[in-house]
Amino acid sequence: MIVIAVATGVLGVLQTLLSNQVGQRVMHDLRAAVFRHLQQLSLAFFTRTRTGEVQSRISNDIGGVQNVVTNTATSIASNVTTVVATMAGMLRSRRRHARRPRWRPSRRPEVVGVPRR
Repeated sequence: MIVIAVATGVLGVLQTLLSNQVGQRVMHDLRAAVFRHLQQLSLAFFTRTRTGEVQSRISNDIGGVQNVVTNTATSIASNVTTVVATMAGMLRSRRRHARRPRWRPSRRPEVVGVPRR
């Protein structure tokens, strides 16, 4: 039981670490792409649009994407792992029960009741 608890804790830490690393890489790529796109926009765009509006959009949109990437990806990975582990346990249990001999009635059933005279 202790081994299972320790293994679950270690796997949880590794899962969090991996999801954070993947999320940070995705967010870095997204921020770099947005920055490249902003650099290609014309000067007229920046004179028409308020500076705070552009910064707010970038911050909110990238923050929302980061939330989806880190939380949703972690949730999906956790759920898939749970389903796979459950299916493996069910298949293992099925094989174990299949090896046990099944109950078979005897060839001559005993009659229980009133004795004959």
